[in-house]
Amino acid sequence: MRNLWESETFIEHSMFRGSYRYTWGKWQDYFYKDRLKKFLPCHYFAEMLNKDFVVYVGLPLIKKSYFLEELATEGIIKYDFQNAILICLGEDLSLEPLDDRLLRHLCDKVISSLQYEYRIQTRNIFKMDDILVEDYEAQLKKAKLRYKFKPMHFLNMDVFRFILKDFEK
Repeated sequence: MRNLWESETFIEHSMFRGSYRYTWGKWQDYFYKDRLKKFLPCHYFAEMLNKDFVVYVGLPLIKKSYFLEELATEGIIKYDFQNAILICLGEDLSLEPLDDRLLRHLCDKVISSLQYEYRIQTRNIFKMDDILVEDYEAQLKKAKLRYKFKPMHFLNMDVFRFILKDFEK
């Protein structure tokens, strides 16, 4: 989540690892109380809870992510992804590699079930970097949206796909 965030959010962007003490609860307060949103902007949110990772449901799957809708409307992501399922991670993937345990947890608890239920092919699962338009930085600046973005250099989709194979139904 610290790779795509609202510029006035409370989350400390220099924090390496997400933790329920710093992100999920405060994140909910920010969107519900400060921004007065009826819904959170993502469908799932994963972060460290004590000594393991946990996945929270943020938005019902029948609802669209307003993050994705706004980014698509402003031409920052490819329009085809405006109705996608958005999974946010409480990690900064521009600074450190994603923990394999978090990937395994997501694949087991969320992604494999979504694939089964909605017939989603592995080749149709993308990280945010892959759905941005070529000139996204200029588009983001021109749009005057509250979002900032940092590329997820350390989210290796080949590792993700390899781990996902263990959980495909």
